[in-house]
Amino acid sequence: LRFYFSTPLSSRAIVFGKLAGVGAVMAPVLLLLAVLPATLWWGARIDFGVLLTCVLGLVLFTGFHLALGVLASALSSSAITAAMLTLVVSLCLWFAETAARIDPESQSASSVSSLAHMRGFYQGILASHDIAYFVIGTITFVALTLVVIDCERQA
Repeated sequence: LRFYFSTPLSSRAIVFGKLAGVGAVMAPVLLLLAVLPATLWWGARIDFGVLLTCVLGLVLFTGFHLALGVLASALSSSAITAAMLTLVVSLCLWFAETAARIDPESQSASSVSSLAHMRGFYQGILASHDIAYFVIGTITFVALTLVVIDCERQA
């Protein structure tokens, strides 16, 4: 991080460069996950609408958690700490729906669950609130990362 601060790059360039780097690592994985089900087309009927919504949901989900990982990386000085923080927060967001099942009167836990917002995509349903959840969450994590990096530069 000290090396980045000594370069004439802006905080925005550092954050988006890091996001582009991890996105470039994940892009082949996402491409492979999108192409493999499409290869079944030669032997079976595939609903490409559902496949495309699944791919869109997976891209949004991945971007959301990549932005969370970059934020955790900005908050910690160790890569292992950042990875563990990202894993813990991701699992909390994933299993928040389980808390809603335990206490049915509490619907707020289900509204922050990334698993609950992925269900519509897997069923072929494009719901604006599911898309907004991932887009707004990603933008929030990126904005918080920019604030953290700017505060580190000021100190």
